[in-house]
Amino acid sequence: MGALGALFTTYAASNVGETVSRYKRNAILYSVAGLLLFAAFIYGMIALTIWLSEMYSPVTATASIAFAFFVVAVLILLVMMGLKAKDRKLALERRRIAQNRASVALAASNAIFYRNPIIATGIAFGLSSLIGALAPRKK
Repeated sequence: MGALGALFTTYAASNVGETVSRYKRNAILYSVAGLLLFAAFIYGMIALTIWLSEMYSPVTATASIAFAFFVVAVLILLVMMGLKAKDRKLALERRRIAQNRASVALAASNAIFYRNPIIATGIAFGLSSLIGALAPRKK
């Protein structure tokens, strides 16, 4: 079993190293692409402002672009508020389900303790042994 454990450890370590290097590479490339997209966006806004300033005054063109950005930002904030409310509802539902499961487990354990105390003692001994085996050791 020792050789098999060493083989799995080596395999897992090599996969972790490959995965980390792949994530680093992807993070660098996505950062460069994001920077270039941001620059393209800025130049596009400048071009749009120049084009609009030919039809309207430069102040009106700049103000209209600023207003458009404001409207988009407000819409994004509204969407984020909706998603946050939805996440809060889902978390509350998950918490309620976990509490229900704990209540059912507690009720079942009470039934076992009262009907079959010997089985309950065996289960308690087994669980305490498992918890003791998994607990970290102080050196």
